[in-house]
Order: sequence, then structure tokens, then C-alpha cells
Amino acid sequence: HGPTPRDVVRELGDIFGRPETIPDWAFGPWMGIQGGQQAVLDEADALDAAMIPYTALWAQDWTGLRAFVANLIGVNYRWVPDTSHYPDLAGLTDTLHARGKRFLGYANPFVMMNLDHWADMSSMDLLIGAPGGGPYVFSTPAGEGSLPDLTNPLARAYVTSAFTDMVDVYGMDGWMCDFGEWLPTDAVLSDGSSPVAGHQTYPNAWHDLCRTVADERTGGDYATFSRSGWLGAQGTTQIAWIGDQEADDSLTDGLPTVVPALLSLGLSGVPFVTHDIAGFSGGPRTKTLFMRWTELGAFTTVMRTHEGLMRATNWDWHDDAETEAHFRRFARIHEA
Repeated sequence: HGPTPRDVVRELGDIFGRPETIPDWAFGPWMGIQGGQQAVLDEADALDAAMIPYTALWAQDWTGLRAFVANLIGVNYRWVPDTSHYPDLAGLTDTLHARGKRFLGYANPFVMMNLDHWADMSSMDLLIGAPGGGPYVFSTPAGEGSLPDLTNPLARAYVTSAFTDMVDVYGMDGWMCDFGEWLPTDAVLSDGSSPVAGHQTYPNAWHDLCRTVADERTGGDYATFSRSGWLGAQGTTQIAWIGDQEADDSLTDGLPTVVPALLSLGLSGVPFVTHDIAGFSGGPRTKTLFMRWTELGAFTTVMRTHEGLMRATNWDWHDDAETEAHFRRFARIHEA
């Protein structure tokens, strides 16, 4: 063992794998934005006008918006664009690329009964099975759905095709590779393997699929970020984000919990880490919280904002000269 902490981390990587270096642009500030195609372009214009450095815009709502509680907006769980929200996604990414910026999207493994992929995947037996037969249906954060059976090569091929379109057709430079930790422990898997063990390893398989497609289609010039994992995630996760903190300064799930999470991941052999500047859940965010969280983000591997659940009532950097100057200063520190 060791004898130094550095040796321990290296030895851990020898056993469970280690991530490859991310591309240079991925170290730059990323700005989260929602609201549709014009909102993304307006955000790019606002950042340039404010002389705030950034390398990527990421829009989790490219698949469409889902209102689920008053004042709270989520996204649709699918792998195709909402053409009313993003009428020309390929044109949008072309425009951003011409300006030297990257575009990142969002994906998770849930297959919703009321959305695009259910009919095809259930009819082709590509979903995890229920103990009594048929697809395993359970309550996801967005309603009733299931998961692709990633032990089935045909299911992997189906998801691979959707991700290939995200890169080749719509011009994405990567995406948030969300969730992965919801496999029921009594599911029936096509290869006959244990669903208890599969519950643990599903996140790694999900992240590996995301990364494999992005890597093959971009020649390694991509970024994916994910939150779940198991032993071996060191070799399948590219960038980890530490989940959905509350938009506050509580000691249990707010801003102070970010630092120990960053340290724990680093000591576990996961060096490329990010977090939601100003938190995700709860809120609304305050000006002070946004400014303090920005300072921490500047000294994190990947500095990245998120609009959070209560985007309509959050403090907005666009509306305040002091906040804008503060964010510009620390974005430049991060860039340097």
C-alpha cells in the first residue's frame, strides 16, 4: 500500500482504470442555458458583450420542456430534438462552431412510455424485463418508463444510433450523461446475469456507451459528464459532476458539501470534476450564493453553470452589473 497517497491513487488506477485527458476546450468555462434556440444564441451574444470567457454552451432542454410542479421545469427524457423548441438544432451548432464555441446536450437512459422510443424498443424486446414477463415498468422522475437492456447488443445498437445522430446530424460536442443508477434489482437481463450486480455496474455500462459513441464520432474531441458510478467508473467516466446540491449554503446538501465531494472523487481516482454553480434543487438562488459558488467554480477542473429547478426566480447575472463583473473576473481566473 502506497507508501504515499499519490501511489495509492496510482495503484487504484492500475486496478480499476483511469480517465483519459479531456480536450483543452473542456477546461474552459461552460454556460448552462435553457429556453430554446434563440435563447442559446442570445446567451452567446450576452456573454460576448460582457466579455466573459467561455468555451461551451450546454442546453439540457434540446429534447423539450416538461412542467411537473408549479414554477418547476424539467426536460423530456428522450434522444431526439424538440423541433418546436429547437427548429434548426444543426444550424444552431454550426453557428456556435463558427464562433469557436461548443454545444453540449443532455441524455439519460430512461425510456418513457409516453415518448418516442417506447414503441420500438418494447416491440423489439430491447428493454429490461420484468420477473413475470414483458418490459419492466417503474416510476421514473418523469413518469412511467423503463431502461434499455445494455446486456443486449441490439439494445446497445439502438441507443448507439440515437447518440450517433446527436453528433453527426445535430453537431453536439458531448452531453450530460445523466442517471444510470435506477436498474431494479429484480429485473430480468437478456444475458442472464444477476440484476443485483447489474444494478451496480449499469452506470459504468451507460457511461461507457456514451463515451464510446462520442469518441468514435469526434475522434476524441468531446466532453461527457455524469454523476453515478461503481468500481471501474474511473475508466468509464470522463468528467464527474457531484449531483444535485440544494441552492443554499446548508452543511447537509448545499455549497459547503461541494469541497469534500471534490476531494473524495480525486482521492478515488476521478480527477476531472464539475458541479452546478449556485446549486440545482430548491431555491430561489440569491446573489450572494451565486457569487460565492462562482468563486469555487473558478478553481474546479470544469467551471460550469446550471439554471437549476427554479430558473424563473433565480438571481440572474445578466441583470446586475456587480454580479456580471464578479463572474467575468472569476471566469478569467479559471481560464488562466
